[in-house]
Amino acid sequence: RCKEKRCCDWDGSNGSFAVVEIKTPDCDLIGACYRGIEGSNDKNELYAIHGNLTGGIVQMENQIHTAVAYFNTTIGEDYKDLNHLNPTGVLIAGNYSTLSDIKRKSFDLFRKSLGKNQAYTFDEVLAKLKLLKSVYEN
Repeated sequence: RCKEKRCCDWDGSNGSFAVVEIKTPDCDLIGACYRGIEGSNDKNELYAIHGNLTGGIVQMENQIHTAVAYFNTTIGEDYKDLNHLNPTGVLIAGNYSTLSDIKRKSFDLFRKSLGKNQAYTFDEVLAKLKLLKSVYEN
């Protein structure tokens, strides 16, 4: 049995916050061919992630680190129930539809490696918003 009411009123959230880093829709996602022969479409054809995208991830991680480090001195008193130990990062950049299937594979492998952090493209976010809108309209 719960000793505190709060633990029984769980709403699916970890009670933390997210840092959102937004680049531009035309931000490059994929760099040069890293492995295999470009255009061969074999399983070894892989692409490096563009520096703008990896730079955005590093920037987002730094913002998370800074937010946690200064949490108690900046907003801690105003948000006593906020879990400042488990923030998430979200990066929005580029457009998925501009990538070939083989380049999508490299991008998907990259974002799978981000752990609790997430990377979305502008067209993916738009598709999610349209779906959410349709759910609420019906």
